[in-house]
Amino acid sequence: MFEPTRSAELIPALVRWSPFEPLAKQRGWTNASAPGQNWWTMPTGSTDATWGVSYALFGCRSELFFGHPDPAVNLARWQVLSDRKAEIMGAFGGELIFDDLPNNKGRRIEARLIGPKIGDQRNWPEVIDWMIDSQERLRQAVAAVGGVPGMVAPTATAGDSDATAVTAEDARI
Repeated sequence: MFEPTRSAELIPALVRWSPFEPLAKQRGWTNASAPGQNWWTMPTGSTDATWGVSYALFGCRSELFFGHPDPAVNLARWQVLSDRKAEIMGAFGGELIFDDLPNNKGRRIEARLIGPKIGDQRNWPEVIDWMIDSQERLRQAVAAVGGVPGMVAPTATAGDSDATAVTAEDARI
């Protein structure tokens, strides 16, 4: 059944992402078509971790997101990179937020562009340029410390200091 409201909402999203799609595909980041929402996630090559760009209330986000169903796995993988925050930020060449997302399962490392609004088409070319640039730099910065950590194997219950994580060097993808 045709839903006019839903279809009308999707058209601007598809148009908004149309300049990003070929640029992401040229870089081998995705083979997906433009999504119908305010975010675009792309595979990292590691299970339950994604690269992403999005519009948010504050402006725009470029991120590495850990989204395994088990929050302990996300925390362990995120911690591997958080422990190397200074190196990653140095390689990135700017500010990154290492957000452990309290009260959520996931964890993220993100760059922010404050200001642009999703409906302001005049800003789309600059926003797309920023998304591509920030994704390239974030991916290179994470690669510089060994890459996206692979799956972890907690050896103890949550909160136990004996839990282990695969290091970035051991789990390069």
